[in-house]
Amino acid sequence: MAHAEIQHTKDNGIWFLDSGCSNHMTGNKSWFIELDEDFRHTVRLGNNTAMPVLRKGRVKFEVEGLTQIVSEVYYVPDLTNNLLSIRQLQEKNLVITFKAGICRIYHPQKGKIIETKMTTNRMFVVHVKQKSFPRQCLQTQETSMKNLWHRRYGHINYKSITIMQKNKMVKGLPTFKDFTGIFEVCNYGKQHRDNIPKESH
Repeated sequence: MAHAEIQHTKDNGIWFLDSGCSNHMTGNKSWFIELDEDFRHTVRLGNNTAMPVLRKGRVKFEVEGLTQIVSEVYYVPDLTNNLLSIRQLQEKNLVITFKAGICRIYHPQKGKIIETKMTTNRMFVVHVKQKSFPRQCLQTQETSMKNLWHRRYGHINYKSITIMQKNKMVKGLPTFKDFTGIFEVCNYGKQHRDNIPKESH
C-alpha cells in the first residue's frame, strides 16, 4: 500500500484511491451507515505498521452529485486517511482507467461515476460529501378510540361496532357512548364522480 505523506483529519471528505491496499479503510466511524460490531481483523500498512480493525460495514457518500454506497469497508480507529481499494472496486465490476494523469471509474449501468486528477505527490484523491441515513423512529397515533376501532375493522360502520359491543362479540372492545359524526375519509371515498361528457362545448 502506498503511504500518504499528506496527513488529514479523520472528518474530512478526502478518500485516496490506493492500488496497494486489499480493503477499503477509514478511521472515521461517522462515515458508516451500517456496521458489523463483531468483526475483528488486523491490517498491515505500507510502512509495515500493523493496525487493528474493530469493525466493518457500509459507507455512504456523494461524489459529483451521485450518491455511492461502498460495502466491506474496514473501520481502523488509528488510521488517519480514508482509503478506497482499487482491487475491491474492480471486484464490483467497476472499470478503472488511468491515462494522462487522470483516473476514471465507470459503473456497468451508470457509466462514469468518478473522475480525479493526479496530485503533485502522485496520488489520486476523491473529494466526497458525507451522506448518512437519518436515524429516526416514526410512530402513528390515533387520538380517537372510536376512529381507531373503526379503522381496525376495515372502516366498518359505527352501527356494526355498536352491535358487536352489545352482543359482546369482541374481547377488549371498549364501550363507546357517542357514535355521532361522520368519518371524513370514508365519506370522501364513497363519493361518485360525474360521468365524463361525450362531447365538449
